[in-house]
Amino acid sequence: MLAIEKKITNPVSDFFEFDNKAFVSATPLEIHHPKVIEQGFYRLKIEPQFEYKKDIELIVTNDFVNVFLEKLESLNQSQCICIFYNSTSGIDSIIHSLNMQYNYKTFCSPKSKTILMKHGFKNVESDFVEPLENYNFFTSRYFSAVDIEIKVKPDIIILSNLNQAEHTVIDPFTEAIQIQGRFRNIFEDGKNYNSLTHITNFKSEIKVKTDEQIDKEIEQYKKTHRLIFKQFNEESDAVKRNIIKKDLDRLSFNELLDENKKLDDFAVHNLYNEERVRTYYSDLESLHEAYKESNFFNVSLKTDLRFNLDEVRLKIRSNESTKKKIIRIVSLLNEISNIEQFREMLIQESFEEANTIVDAFLKLGKIFIQKVDYSLAKIKKELEKIDSEERRFGAAIILEISDTFLFGLKQDRNIYKQKLQEIYSRYGISQKVTLETIKEYFEVTEDKGIKPPAITLKKFIGIVGGKD
Repeated sequence: MLAIEKKITNPVSDFFEFDNKAFVSATPLEIHHPKVIEQGFYRLKIEPQFEYKKDIELIVTNDFVNVFLEKLESLNQSQCICIFYNSTSGIDSIIHSLNMQYNYKTFCSPKSKTILMKHGFKNVESDFVEPLENYNFFTSRYFSAVDIEIKVKPDIIILSNLNQAEHTVIDPFTEAIQIQGRFRNIFEDGKNYNSLTHITNFKSEIKVKTDEQIDKEIEQYKKTHRLIFKQFNEESDAVKRNIIKKDLDRLSFNELLDENKKLDDFAVHNLYNEERVRTYYSDLESLHEAYKESNFFNVSLKTDLRFNLDEVRLKIRSNESTKKKIIRIVSLLNEISNIEQFREMLIQESFEEANTIVDAFLKLGKIFIQKVDYSLAKIKKELEKIDSEERRFGAAIILEISDTFLFGLKQDRNIYKQKLQEIYSRYGISQKVTLETIKEYFEVTEDKGIKPPAITLKKFIGIVGGKD
């Protein structure tokens, strides 16, 4: 759970005590605070009469590092690149991978500054100061509320790397808008930056809590807090009270309390929003749709999905159960573009069911595999049905059936069934032949007035490659 800064939420309780008041925001979200409803707030939306949408390139990839480095290479003529990345360890990795010495600067919180300087970083600032360097990194402290006025027009890159840290996700409705809005100088061409790019990967297995689940968590937090607080009040021994007090102070519930130790509704609302944003990063299209729905950006989507053998090996662990391997493989199949190359890799890695799972993904689809709960037996059974249908109407068997049976000859229907069953056996088809099976290949007339019942084949209707 992310901590809510008390200095931000503390004034809210005072705010509601005023008579004439308003919240003002360029990036408003729906507010569920009970006093907003009780005090009759309403939304007043100001619509600009000019074109205000900003161009943004959204790059969704499964090869985050290389795609980011290639983007930097494409901007090698830029005087100033501003990179917004809410991960000090991620910034550390980038700077070391690029072997940067002095042509970078990092802007972050005082706490993060101390950490980075211990790692040998030289150009780290907790307050914004000029001049900027060629590469400039900003953590979440600079995503909003800080005006950046610089003399050169920058190129802006936003990074979200869920493999590095899930808290690097960016909300298209708020943070993305606020980040580009930090740059206040308008240049001769009427723009305040050259380009705006968001590079992100995604995580199909990302765990997202519903509002109901969050509510249950909060209720449990309350119960735990009440229990320990009761122990604290009832304990008379000073040493034990001190230990209980430390346990009390470590509870997650404290992050949801205001300065008066009451539940902060804005802090709870923030939890709902965190989970809302996480849902955008579960697949390729969700984030793109969110950007479009924000109505602030002209979005250019680029999907850059690559085959990464080392990453696949890490994700498909040899000691996992077959079901877990299938879940991971289906997830990867949903991300990569070169499926046949992926199939070959699985075979090389000696995954016994490689062909079965890849075929199931291509023929049955991800939704079917999920519906049968990744059951290998059920997947195989369905594939066998499909394979049987393909063989029953393949070119070779259709030609043999058409050459074997005579038209206009009335015969015991069991004779026809036996002949077709023999053909099926030669082609490895286990399906039992019935009169309905014969009707899939021929138009027939039946004579039930004689014993045994007879049929006459009138017309061949079998279609090569599948049923009519």
